[in-house]
Amino acid sequence: MEGVLRACGPHRSPTPIAALLSLVALASLVAAPPSRAQGDPTRYAIGSPVLQDLWVDPVSGNDSNGGASRATALRTVSAAWGRIPMSTTLSSTGYRIRLVAGTYPESAVPVYWESRWGTAAHPVIVEAADGPGTARLPSMNVFDCRYLYLLGLHVEAAGGDVLHCELCDHFLVRDATVRGRPPATYAVQETVKINQSRHVYVEDSDVSGAWDNAIDAVAVQDGWFRGNVVHDSGDWCLYLKGGSAYFRVEGNEFHHCGTGGFTAGQGTGFEYMVSPWLHYEAYDVAFVNNVVHDVEGAGMGVNGGYDVLFAHNTLYRIGSRSHVFEAVFGGRSCDGITATCEANRLAGGWGSASLVVPIPNRHVYVYSNLFYNPPGFQSQWQHLTIDGPQVPPAGSNVANPARTDDDLRIRGNLVWNGPTDHSLGLGESTGCRDSNPTCNAAQLLADNSINQVEPQLVDPEHGDFRPAPGSNLFGVAAFAIPSFPGGDRPSPPASPAGDLSIAIGFDWDGVARSGTGIPGAFAGVDCSSAVCGDGTLAPGCEACDDGNATSGDGCDANCTATACGNGVVTSGEACDDGNATSGDGCDANCTATACGNGVVTSGEACDDGNATSGDGCDATCAIDCPARPRAGCRRPTAAGKSVLVLTDSAVDSRDKLSWAWGAGAATTREDFGHPTTADGSPYRFCAWDRDGGTDRLVLSLGVAPGADAGGACGQPTCWRETSRGFKYAAGAGLDPGGLLLLKLDAGTAGRARITLKASGTPLALPTLPLAQATTVTAQLSSGSGPCWEAVYSAPARLSDAGRFKDLSD
Repeated sequence: MEGVLRACGPHRSPTPIAALLSLVALASLVAAPPSRAQGDPTRYAIGSPVLQDLWVDPVSGNDSNGGASRATALRTVSAAWGRIPMSTTLSSTGYRIRLVAGTYPESAVPVYWESRWGTAAHPVIVEAADGPGTARLPSMNVFDCRYLYLLGLHVEAAGGDVLHCELCDHFLVRDATVRGRPPATYAVQETVKINQSRHVYVEDSDVSGAWDNAIDAVAVQDGWFRGNVVHDSGDWCLYLKGGSAYFRVEGNEFHHCGTGGFTAGQGTGFEYMVSPWLHYEAYDVAFVNNVVHDVEGAGMGVNGGYDVLFAHNTLYRIGSRSHVFEAVFGGRSCDGITATCEANRLAGGWGSASLVVPIPNRHVYVYSNLFYNPPGFQSQWQHLTIDGPQVPPAGSNVANPARTDDDLRIRGNLVWNGPTDHSLGLGESTGCRDSNPTCNAAQLLADNSINQVEPQLVDPEHGDFRPAPGSNLFGVAAFAIPSFPGGDRPSPPASPAGDLSIAIGFDWDGVARSGTGIPGAFAGVDCSSAVCGDGTLAPGCEACDDGNATSGDGCDANCTATACGNGVVTSGEACDDGNATSGDGCDANCTATACGNGVVTSGEACDDGNATSGDGCDATCAIDCPARPRAGCRRPTAAGKSVLVLTDSAVDSRDKLSWAWGAGAATTREDFGHPTTADGSPYRFCAWDRDGGTDRLVLSLGVAPGADAGGACGQPTCWRETSRGFKYAAGAGLDPGGLLLLKLDAGTAGRARITLKASGTPLALPTLPLAQATTVTAQLSSGSGPCWEAVYSAPARLSDAGRFKDLSD
C-alpha cells in the first residue's frame, strides 16, 4: 500500500498546531456547497481582469527599475513577487508578472510563493511573456495563494517536488511544462503535488519525471485536468485522493508510468483530510475521453471512490505487470498527528488513529472504454482486479463488510487482451461474485466484448488511436451511461452532492458524440453505408469519389486523392503501403526502405539520397566528414573564444581532444534537434588542416542520437536534457569513438556554448604537428541541420609533435 504511511502534507513540515490551523482555515473556505458552472466549459475562463504589469528580465533587468514595461524590467522574480501585497485580498488591481525569455536561477525566485490573495477581478498571473516554454524556472513551492494563474512556464527541478501548491484556491496551470528527472534516478519525488486546495485547473500542459507520481492531488476539491500529457513516473501518472472531489479528467494522454495511469483514490494519512470530505478517498470524479498507453500497471482504477465514472477512454499496451482495470480498497492510516486523526474520526470520518482502514467503493461506473493490448502484449495475470469484502477495524466508522463492488457497473467495454482464456480475475475471494446483481462473471461476459473483436484502429503503434474507417468498433454493443442514484452520501459530516448525470457530448477531438457511441476516446465515423466509386462523397469515409475505379486520375480506386501514402501504387511510386511511416519496407517517399533512398530509417544516422561517400553521409548511411568544411556554419561572436587542444601521447590511452566553442552565435534548443530521442540529430565533429590551398580532413568523431547512443555509458542513458540544451556523457573507454562529453548549451548571440571532450585509444588523432600553413577548421554538424565552427589561423599558440593548442580567429 505505497503512499499510505508517507506524509501527504505540506513541504514546510509544520508543527501539529500549524497543520490544524491550516485545515481550519481551509474549512472556512468550503463551508458552502461548491458552485460549478453548468455545461462544463472546456477551459477555465480568466475573463478581463484589472492588472498591473511587472516585467522581469533575468539578463537586462534591474531590481531598482519600475517594472511597468520590458524596457524597465526588474531582474529577479523575487523582486516582482515582493511588490504584490502579502496576506491582503486584492481589491483595486491584480498583478501580472511577465517573464522575459530566459533561465531564472534559484537565487532569483521566491523560496516560497506565499499568501498572495487575488480575486476573480484582480488575480495574480505569472506568465512567460515570449510564449510557452520560454521562461524557465526552478521548483516552485506555493502556499496559501488565491486566484494564482501560471501561464506558459517551464518549471524544472532535480530533486524534491517540482511544482507544489498547498492551501490554494483558484489555482490555474496552463500551457506549462513541469519536468523532473527520469524515474530511475530517484531524484524527484512528485512532479506536481497539490494538497488541501480548492478550484484547481491544469490545462494543456506537459508533466513528467518523478519516481513517485507525476501528479499527486490530496484533499483537493473542484476543478479539472484537461488536455495534458502526463508521463514518465514510477508510480501513478495521476491520482486524486484524500477526499478529493468534483473533478473532471478529460482529453489527457497518460503514458509510461509504473503502477498505473489514473486512479480515483489511493491511500492517505487521515490527518491531511479536510471536512466534510472525511469518508471516501475520491468523490464525484469523471475520467472520460482520455488516452492511456504504455503503463506497466492498470490503465485506470478506483481505490476507495464514490460516484466515479470511467467512460470512453482508450487504453493501449497496459497492465504488463498486473491487470487492465482495478476496483480495490483505498487505504487510510494516521501518519503521526494522532489528535487530528481522532478528531476526524469523532466527527464521523472513516479512519483510525492507530490502524490502517480499508476504504470501500460505491457507485463506480465503467462504460464504453477500449482496452487494447495488441498481439504479443498482455496483462500479466488477468483482465480485472476486484477486491473481495473486508472487515474494517472496530470504531473506524466504516460499515461492515467493506466492499469495493457496491453498485459497480462495467458495461459496453471492448477488451482485447491476451489469450481467449485469459482470466477475468474473479474468484471466491474477490468481488463481483455471482450474488452481486450489478457485477458478476456472467454479466461481465454478456455486457462487454472480451477477446471477441480485435479493434481496427488507424495506427496505434505510432500513436493514432482513432477508429479506422469502417472499424469493427461500430459493431460492439453499447449501453447508455446511467445517472448516479444520489441520496446515500455518508454522514456525518455531510459533503455536498455532486453532478449525478455526467454528459459526454464530444470526443477527444471535439467531435460531437451521437447516441451511446462506440468504445474509446474517439467517436469515429461509421462507413458501413459508403460505396466507393458511386460518385457520391461520404464525408469522413471517402476523401474523394469521382464515380470510377481508376487510379492515378486524381482520385484513386480507394477513394483517396492520388498521393504517396494512400495505399495505391501509381506512376512514380515504387511502393505504397498506405501510411507515411518509414522503415516498414515502404518509406514515406514511396520508395523501398534502403540506404540511399533519401529517408533516414532505423540503423541509419543519415540518408542523403545517394551512395556517395565524402559528402557528409557515406554509402552506408553513416555520417562522415565531407572533403572540405561546410559553408555557413555558426561561429563565435568574438575572437579567441573557441579553444582547440589535441594531445598525442606516447601511450594511446592518454590521447586527448578538447574543443570549447564559446561566445557563440545565437542558437536555440530546437537547433540542436533533440538528440535524446532515437530519431533526433546525430552529431559529427570534423577538423581540417589547410595546407597549400587544400583542406585535408584530419579528424572525424561521431555520436548517434537516442537514449544509449551505442555505448554503455555507465548510466541508464548517455544523452540527457539540461536546463540550456543537451548533454552526452560516457565513461572512459565506453564510447566506441572515445567521446567523453558533448555539451550543447543554447543561448542568445554571445551566450551559446558547445563543449566536446574525447580521449583514449579509440580516438584517432592525426599525426602532429599539424601543417596549419594557413588555417585549421573545426566543425560540429547536426546531421542535416545547423553546424557550428571555429577557424584557427597560423601560427598556433602551441604546435609540436605532442600537442596542438590554438584560439579561434
